[in-house]
Amino acid sequence: MASGGVNADNAAAYLAHGAAAVCAGTGVVPPDAVANGDWAEVTRRAKSFMAALAR
Repeated sequence: MASGGVNADNAAAYLAHGAAAVCAGTGVVPPDAVANGDWAEVTRRAKSFMAALAR
């Protein structure tokens, strides 16, 4: 399972190269968005991440 530095731009590549799973942290849920209660930004990032994997 790939973890650390995984984001919407590279998650699919990890899976294509044999990772069984990927773990997204601050690429999807950045601390500043949480601190500011910017759940719309977190949602946007989560949707972007999932869309990148669906390609």
